[in-house]
Amino acid sequence: RRRSRDDVVGTLITTLRIRPPDPDHVVGLLSGGNQQKVALGRVLALRPQILVLDEPTQGIDIGARAEIADILRQVAAAGTAVVIASSDTDELVDLCGRVLILRAGRLTGTLHAPFYRTDLSEAIAAPAVSLTTTEESA
Repeated sequence: RRRSRDDVVGTLITTLRIRPPDPDHVVGLLSGGNQQKVALGRVLALRPQILVLDEPTQGIDIGARAEIADILRQVAAAGTAVVIASSDTDELVDLCGRVLILRAGRLTGTLHAPFYRTDLSEAIAAPAVSLTTTEESA
């Protein structure tokens, strides 16, 4: 089992470009982006059919953000459904083929790619304004 685990860890370190590439390195001493890649790698090692992520690139540097985005695109291209919950419109535009806008637990809008940051910002704001107006008149 240890050899199998070491093989999986070695593959993940290479595939996810975790730095330093040392399986014995303490995860807590890695950069935030590399810690995020380790967490993602642990889940990906299970070969999920659906991957649900909440703010997957929040608080990490731009290089790690781009690497995680590439990884998520590869995972999706390989057939895994990737669901992302994010308040970062740039992240949504960059990673998503479809965006569902929720407000107060309700679906208030849907956008399908290709869309742009301004499209997304307007789509998020419009249902919020109409929902507030409807609530105020009630």
